[in-house]
This record gives sequence, structure tokens and C-alpha cells, in this order.
Amino acid sequence: MPENLPNKPSADSARIKKAQRLNLIWLVPLSAFIVTAFLLWHNTLEQGPKIELTLNSAEGVEPNKTLVKARAVTVGRVIDVKLSNDYQSAIATIQMADDTEDLLRRDTKFWLVKPRVENTGISGLNTLLSGSYFEIQVGHDPSLATEFTALDEPPPLTTSQRGLVIKLKSQARKRLNNGDFVSFRGFTVGRVISSKLNLAQNAIDYEIFIADPYTQLLNQATKFWISSGIDMSLTTEGLKVAADSIDSILRGGVEFSAINQDVQDLPFDAEQEHVLFDNYDSARLNALRSGLLYVVMLKGNLKNIAVGSSVYYQSVKIGEVIEAPWYKDLRSLFNGNDNIPVLIALNFPRSDRGFVASLLHAKLAEDNLCAIPAAGNILTGENRLNLSFTQCSNTLKTYRGLAVIPSQEQPALQDKVEAVLANLQQLDVSGISTELKRALSSTATAMDAFAKSNNRMEQQQLLEKMTKSFESFTAATKAYAEGSALNQALLEAIAQIQALLTEIKPLTTNLGQVPNALLFGSDAQDPEPKAYP
Repeated sequence: MPENLPNKPSADSARIKKAQRLNLIWLVPLSAFIVTAFLLWHNTLEQGPKIELTLNSAEGVEPNKTLVKARAVTVGRVIDVKLSNDYQSAIATIQMADDTEDLLRRDTKFWLVKPRVENTGISGLNTLLSGSYFEIQVGHDPSLATEFTALDEPPPLTTSQRGLVIKLKSQARKRLNNGDFVSFRGFTVGRVISSKLNLAQNAIDYEIFIADPYTQLLNQATKFWISSGIDMSLTTEGLKVAADSIDSILRGGVEFSAINQDVQDLPFDAEQEHVLFDNYDSARLNALRSGLLYVVMLKGNLKNIAVGSSVYYQSVKIGEVIEAPWYKDLRSLFNGNDNIPVLIALNFPRSDRGFVASLLHAKLAEDNLCAIPAAGNILTGENRLNLSFTQCSNTLKTYRGLAVIPSQEQPALQDKVEAVLANLQQLDVSGISTELKRALSSTATAMDAFAKSNNRMEQQQLLEKMTKSFESFTAATKAYAEGSALNQALLEAIAQIQALLTEIKPLTTNLGQVPNALLFGSDAQDPEPKAYP
């Protein structure tokens, strides 16, 4: 055997070697696989249910970006958006978080929060940076659901605040919007939550929500009306302007208050449908219907008596006209009777009502109660009714179940002015001073012009002139000896003029007041009883 050949190992010389161990490098992908599997398993366990949300438009909704929140806490995320099978809407698939099943009640509401400009302000500005998101309002239905339809606008009540839902019916031409405020003396206490047109009754049905604890303000005396922010009216008492806060002027809404003080101790009926009045005056006049009601029969025409005209007794306001005329139906206008019924309400507290009713009943039985139309306001031309315990025949005792107060004819204001002028012209002016002649002439000229004028503003200026001339006339009269014939004639003229001016503005008893007081009243108003209601 050649020496350079290696020796062939023998069987005895063979050794058994152990296989090499697994390389550690394989542990890295194995660990990654285990961690991934664990995370997937853990994530699957922590996921809540998937739901589908139907949208009219998917504007602002992006998969994996648009969140679902409840009270600013993220409870889900949009994972897919697609068109519906009929292409009329969009469907967003939402992956809810774990333990959110109880949020998904059948009446739970979803809406998209985004920047909005509404009549109540601007909302959703925070989404300009963070992006739009879905907000949810958890419902009360015990059953759960996985399919929902998103609201086009946020609901008026976005919280679960406790309170009271009240139904209102309105005949007003102005429509309120969902979300408009409900106020009490300028404080926001609720919202309008629904409005719909009632075709059967030609009205608008509203639902308003008043939150706790403001529900304690409600009682049987509560009346609701539409608040426009500014209320202007020209009545027999003059020009009235009532303005609320700037917010109320801009947004309007519903306002309420307890008007009828006699029933404030009785509970509010939440089940009943209540009237939503056009304004505060309408609500107030309606509340008067629970007081003392009488019918005044005016002869010939309404004599400028209108709804809201005042009723006085001895220069003290005791009531108002709440309907003029008050026919059962308009056919009664043509029945040949020249009496026109007017419904009045007397404002007396419940404690005094029995006494007043008994007194008036006795006076009516004796034919000793009359209603006399008198001048109320020069600017509006409206009159007022003066109740007087004087002889007055009454052939019609009741009308539509109410006691009738007859009216008494009274000479027109122009007739009275002309009568006073006639008496002034009969005065013997010989022997009186130039100053007195000038004052007398000026007063007579102003009265004559007033009687012939139909212009309200011109009459106001003439009243000013008449009042100043009368003051000069009264002062000049004092220079003449008491008891003389001339002094007596001058005093009679003064009394006639004084009575005339007092009737032009019944609330004016001191004729030395500024002329504007003849139109709008003075600082020293006549006493007025606490209004009922």
C-alpha cells in the first residue's frame, strides 16, 4: 500500500457525535409571532360590537379617523363607509369599544358634531382642528340594537337632565324652531324640543322641556307666550315699550310666568295641553277670565272701546275689556238690536271678590249701576269705561249667562268743547283787565281749534296751549273780588274748563301739570289695586 494514502478508519475507531443545537436567531421571529398572536387575541377580546349607522351624507366622515364619543369619552371608531344598496344614503360601520353594549339601546341617538351656525349661536368650533365626530345620547329602551339612523341635526336636549316635557298649542303666525330657548324672567330654563303643523286644527303643536329644578316655578297660574324680545303697544294708558335682554331680542323663544295669583297654590297639570299665546298681553287677558266677568251693552257703536281698554271706578282702575265686541255669532250684529256687547273682567283678589260681586248685584237690581264711555287717550283715540253708581235703566239683565251692565250716553268730547266755548262767549268782558282778556281769548281760541282738529299730534300741541292759557286765566281771576257777579261768572267758566280738561285726560286732576301729563300720565299716578290676576 502506498505510504501517501490515508489509513482507512476501522469500525472500532468510529465515534458518535451529538447533533448541533437550534440557532438562537430563530427565537426572534418566534417571539414576534407569539406577541402578535397575543395582541390580536387581546384586541379581539377588548373590542365591542360592530354597528351600522345610516347617514344622509357621509360628508366629514373618514374611516379610522372619525370617532364616536359619549360625554367627550371615545367609545368607538368608524372603520368603513360605503353607499347603501339603493344609493340613497351612506352606511358607516363603527367598531365600538369593549363594555359599550349598554349604550346601544334601541332609542339611542347619533349625530355628527361639526361647525354649525344656528339661530341660537355657533357650535362645534372645536372640530375645526380635531375633525368631526359622532356624539351619542343614550336612550331608555331596555332592548339593544346594532343598526341606527343618524340625526341630521343635534337634538335640542343633548344630555339626560331630568325635567318636564310640556305640550303647547299655538295659533300664532310666527313659528318657533327646535332648540329655541324657554325663559323665565330672562333666565333660560329649557328648550323647544319639537314642533309640527297640526293640519286638522290649523295650529302648531310644540313640545318644550323645562329642566329641574325650574319645574318648581310651574303651577296652575302659569301661562306661556311667544317672546319676541321687544313688545311695543299703544294703549289707552299711552305708549308701552318692554324690552328683554339682547339674547331674547335676537333669538326669541317661549316665556312663561305665573299670572293669576289666586291659583298659584294649585299644582301644574303636566298632562294637559296648554295654550301658547302670541304675546304677554294675550296671556294676561286670558288669565282675567277667571275673575269677575260682566257684559257692558254699548248703544249704537263701540265708542272706541277695544280689547285692553281700561275699566275705572272713581278714577281707580279696577278692570279691563277682554273682548269687544262679544257676540255669540256675527249674525247677532244684524238682529235689529243696536246694543253691542262688550266683555269686561274686574281685577279683584279672591278675598274681595265676593263682596264686590254682592255689591254690584245689588246695584244692578236697583238699576243704579252704569258704564259710561269716556276719553282715554288722545293719541290712540281709544276710550275707557267708567263705572258709576247712578240711575241707569236696564231692560236686558243677562247675556250669554253673564250679568249685563247698561251703558249711559254721554255727549261727545267735541260737543262738550263747543258748549264750554258758547259759555265763554257769553261772558261780559267789559271791565276786566287786558291780561284776563288775553288769557280768556287764548284759551277759547285753543279750545275752538282743538274741537275742529282731527290730527292727533296737532291736538297734543293745542292741549299744551290750552293748559298754559288756562293757568294764566285762573291766576288773573284771583284779582277780582270774591262774591262779585264777574268773579262768580269767571269761577263758573274755570269750573267748566277744568271739567273738560279732566275728561280729556281723566287721570289728570291737577291742571298745573306739564302738558305731556295730559297724554302719558304724571309721576303721581292714581292708586291702583293689586292687579288680578
